[in-house]
Amino acid sequence: MTKKSNKTSYGTSPKIVNIVSSGQFFHELNLDLLVDSLDVKSIEYLPDSYPGMLIKIHETKCHITLYRNGKYIILGGSTIDEIYKTYQVIEDKLKSTGAFESETLKML
Repeated sequence: MTKKSNKTSYGTSPKIVNIVSSGQFFHELNLDLLVDSLDVKSIEYLPDSYPGMLIKIHETKCHITLYRNGKYIILGGSTIDEIYKTYQVIEDKLKSTGAFESETLKML
């Protein structure tokens, strides 16, 4: 198999290095409780300066920002598979904390 060059006569062709995606869980999230109960190695939550919780997902090297209203942003992936794996990892971690067991289910 021949390696395809990404060089053109005017520069280099685009390379995907950072996919950004967004979505929403159907529950409001209690970030104040999640900051202490979420099983992740890197988490940053400073509600006085920013309303979102920034989490580094080590399994995929992506970041996810969670918001109280259930919205999230996943960034840092270079493939769609990394984005979906990051979503699955955070969904599983949220389930394990009981974050989806409250009666704050939103019907969208």
